[in-house]
Amino acid sequence: MMARIACGSDRAILSDVLSSLDDGVACIVPPPAGILGVTEIAEQLKSREIVLYTSGSTGPSRGILRSHDSWTASFAPLADLMGLTTNDSVWIPGPLTSTLFLFGAVHTAAVGAELLLSDMPGATATVAHTVPAIAIEILQNIADFPCLRLLVVAGDRLPPQVWDLAHSTGVQILEYYGAAELSFVASRTSPDKELTAFPGVEFAIRDSVIWVKSPYLADHYIFASSDEAPGPALWRDGWASVGDLGSMESGHLIVRGRGDSAVTVGGHTVVTDDVEHVIRRSLRTSEVAVTGVEHPRFGEILVAVVAGDFDDSTLRMAADALPGPAKPRRWIRTDALPRTESGKVDRGAIRRMAASA
Repeated sequence: MMARIACGSDRAILSDVLSSLDDGVACIVPPPAGILGVTEIAEQLKSREIVLYTSGSTGPSRGILRSHDSWTASFAPLADLMGLTTNDSVWIPGPLTSTLFLFGAVHTAAVGAELLLSDMPGATATVAHTVPAIAIEILQNIADFPCLRLLVVAGDRLPPQVWDLAHSTGVQILEYYGAAELSFVASRTSPDKELTAFPGVEFAIRDSVIWVKSPYLADHYIFASSDEAPGPALWRDGWASVGDLGSMESGHLIVRGRGDSAVTVGGHTVVTDDVEHVIRRSLRTSEVAVTGVEHPRFGEILVAVVAGDFDDSTLRMAADALPGPAKPRRWIRTDALPRTESGKVDRGAIRRMAASA
């Protein structure tokens, strides 16, 4: 039997995915931009396989092949971390073409909790799966969510003000680090804690890059054509990596961003995630993105894109705590950071903005 192609409305996508998990028929969830090549991929699939697509926040969206078991194996440990029961009502405020939101919906259905999709109001929700930008909106309008007890947040580093807002409103946060290729890797429930391995996960640092071993890993990328560019992930001897930089302290994981966020300025390596973290804390906004552009003297320089009406002196003060090579040499003001459909910062668009400034 040919694989199901789960497309259309969120309800149609969810129905097809749940049916595939139930009867073992392979399934593919196409990216929102289109379904070119999806039929060719669907013809390659075996039973109990599913193809999901990366968000496209750092490059083109790519199909990822994984087994049903690699998905469902994480259901129970995640429910334990969330304290999720059939008494909960879970809001999924984003499209199910995003693996982050799709997993949240499938997990909710598997546990038997009430599921609220993005076209439904979240006023009765006790739990919501979000990215940082949506988490901020929810917490700033917490009166609209009187039952909310927990935000499950992933997709980007969580700005300090989100933790502050959550603390002031009494809402708990479960922040996790992962990737579509890796699934869950590590999590934390407080800004004062480092990331702890998700149950069943091992991680290691090799040449400053994070490698992961777990039962939740995807198998590999899958393409309709051999001409398509490979993705960032590597799979070796049961381990996988998407190239994220990191370190370990006392067995805990510190994530320092995707490998392509390492910019060399005058011979100094600067991780743009670290720069963003400092600027966000100073400006008290999450709407900051930093990237590198070529420079004839320094090799590369940093460009910061900031949403908001900040004057020059405020921006300079925001960078005062940074060492010289890590200070942005150019600032771009914009009304809002470009984002993918799932709500993540569109890093490709940021690079294009910086290059044309």
